[in-house]
Amino acid sequence: MNLLIISSAIIGNKRRIHVRNGWNDEPVHLWGALVGAPSTKKTASMRPILKALAPLIEVRRIEYKSKKRDYKIALREFEDQQTFDEPRKPILRQLLINDTTIEAIHKAIDPDNPECICVYRDELSGLIGAISKYSDGDRSFYLEGYNGNFYVINRSKYDEPIVIPKLSLSIFGSIQPQKLSHVLNGADDGFSSRILFAFPEPIITEEPELDVTEETLRTIFRKLDQLPAKEEKIRLSKKAREIFNQWHMENELQAQNYTTGLLQSSYGKMGGQVARLSCVLEHILWTLSAEISPPTEISEQNMLRGIALIEDYFKPMVKKVFSKCSRGENDEIAQVFVKYLTDHNVSKFNLRELKRNNMFPDLNNENAEKSLISILVEANIVKHVASDSKGRPSKNYIVNPQLMEEKI
Repeated sequence: MNLLIISSAIIGNKRRIHVRNGWNDEPVHLWGALVGAPSTKKTASMRPILKALAPLIEVRRIEYKSKKRDYKIALREFEDQQTFDEPRKPILRQLLINDTTIEAIHKAIDPDNPECICVYRDELSGLIGAISKYSDGDRSFYLEGYNGNFYVINRSKYDEPIVIPKLSLSIFGSIQPQKLSHVLNGADDGFSSRILFAFPEPIITEEPELDVTEETLRTIFRKLDQLPAKEEKIRLSKKAREIFNQWHMENELQAQNYTTGLLQSSYGKMGGQVARLSCVLEHILWTLSAEISPPTEISEQNMLRGIALIEDYFKPMVKKVFSKCSRGENDEIAQVFVKYLTDHNVSKFNLRELKRNNMFPDLNNENAEKSLISILVEANIVKHVASDSKGRPSKNYIVNPQLMEEKI
């Protein structure tokens, strides 16, 4: 995931994805979080990426120093009235930034050539806490940054509004499960649903093993950084669009029928994430090929790869995150109800019948009922069974057979 997030930030505003008619063109950059307890080598997994990025960052620093020298010469000529046009102070092209404030970020963005910036924090809880601490405006700043939209900063300390034509912010870092719980149990404004989570099981090893060499990583980053700065629209091939449309329809039905709450919100963002992942994969594979010209469309193969990443990895990961880290006051009810299911070997049930027979008194509270079902569905313990007839929505549910085998 580290490679995907960083590559998406390097591509940034150089590409915009035309998914289909009626769909706002999708930016490329992604948000990602590595979830794990302390000492699970989350930071160590990022070291090879940071090491491979070092030459690219150094090239940008050298370019900046050269432009700064030219700027000082041009400024002296302007002050001596040798030229009429006042030169504009150069801005260092920063890929990674640790300061999360709006002020720090806007100073790092060149308004004439805005590039994506990746806000990287070794502990993301600090970032999320910071943007929640100051004001809702800070949080909306990041939400707009995910969409790559036009943004105007109005602050009393500035003489005039600051205009950012394309605010593109990638977010990446690690977070502990306990700290993530505080984030997920807050109000759902779509912030967490934009994040691709990786929550792997701990592996005892000295250092994470990589399938790619440092030189390969450097090649990928260098070629992506050399893409022309002017934004180019990239489309889906005809076959890729057909595959995406079919998958997207199935994903939407799945979101509506089998998920609730946070999980439903995350599923709703996965269409855009599939497009972004497919575009990133298309460009990464191009950097490793003999092709000179960059891709102009997303192929069928990379669309299938993007869908596979979501279905086989990121969906299971987000389910794991929400089931293990989204804890609230209603969890105790859910734990008692799960015990009831296992003790009575229940394979299916109807909520109305349970309440009518007074077999689970806590369900007489409507809020408790909704919370209970949300927790159980997101944890993959029960699944809703849609009714074939018209009328009131079905309250029939089937129980995951693995529950009885204590595998979930």
